[in-house]
Amino acid sequence: MDQTNGIKDYQVQGAGPGLLLLPGATGSLDLLEPQVNHFQKRFRVIATSYPPVPTMTQLVDNISKVLDREGITRTNVVGGSYGGLVAQAFARRYPRRVIKLALSHTGAPDPDRAVKLERVLKFLQYMPDALLRFLYKRRMSALLPKNREGAPIDRRKFDASIERLTREDIIRSFERVVDFDRHFVFKPGEGARFIPVLLIMADDDPTTPVRVRARMGELYPHAETYVFHGTGHAAPLLKPEEYLAVLDRFLGN
Repeated sequence: MDQTNGIKDYQVQGAGPGLLLLPGATGSLDLLEPQVNHFQKRFRVIATSYPPVPTMTQLVDNISKVLDREGITRTNVVGGSYGGLVAQAFARRYPRRVIKLALSHTGAPDPDRAVKLERVLKFLQYMPDALLRFLYKRRMSALLPKNREGAPIDRRKFDASIERLTREDIIRSFERVVDFDRHFVFKPGEGARFIPVLLIMADDDPTTPVRVRARMGELYPHAETYVFHGTGHAAPLLKPEEYLAVLDRFLGN
């Protein structure tokens, strides 16, 4: 485990143009394994977890330092779910480091969400560790599809990713969302306007209802958009080949 530059752990695989993969809220690199294996044939893939820092600015600064250490000046960036928030923050703070930006199943800064999360955080601070972990796991599990043929989900990896999280990891992950919602103000049409953007969405994703998807379209009017049908928040799990093919077409050779 690498503590360099505040990042708990990161992997670098393959050769070619840079490709930064940003995981979901658990920050688990194990859950990125299919994407790493796929893309390392053509890209130098950097997959990073998240250190327990309280602000999104600190997080993306730490990620930038990892790129510096690996000698990567510019990179493609792919972020899904929570990683999509991180990817947007990174692109705003370091636009000249981003070649292309792919945002999957994610949304824009939302001040109303910040208000709600701030209330939740007041309770989390005093919650026993066991209860905190139980509620967090239940929240994350609700986004996973039911086990069924054609949807290979390794629950052991998912459970292990939750067990590895410390109390600080969990609380900081919510604090970073609040910081993102409060301090990253995006205007319609302004979002990463000089960077090619891909928006991957699903028509039944509970985390990105119609109003959230519409807002992303306003922020990134020049973006390519791909909509999955009936996959909820789990298109990479339910339709992995199609999901990777969409990214392949966008990222190119």
